[in-house]
Amino acid sequence: MHCTRACVCRNTVIFLNVVFGIIVDQFAELRDQRKEKDDDRANTCPICNCDVSDDTEGEHLKNEHVRWLVGCVVGWSVGRLVGWLRGWLVG
Repeated sequence: MHCTRACVCRNTVIFLNVVFGIIVDQFAELRDQRKEKDDDRANTCPICNCDVSDDTEGEHLKNEHVRWLVGCVVGWSVGRLVGWLRGWLVG
């Protein structure tokens, strides 16, 4: 069977349209996944994983997790102090 130049061009255009359609679809899927992650990050507490979409003032974090935050700061401070004392006593 003999293919003409028009046949080759038509097949090439069809093939390129399929490839570009797949690429556009993949980018749309990546965009949707990114939007879902951003929404989840904005509306979910990173500590307890509960819904905080109606928390506009950050009251959930202030009321529920202040002890957690203070504990982390105190633990970090004590660790730095112990490291400094070890260096001072040994050196």
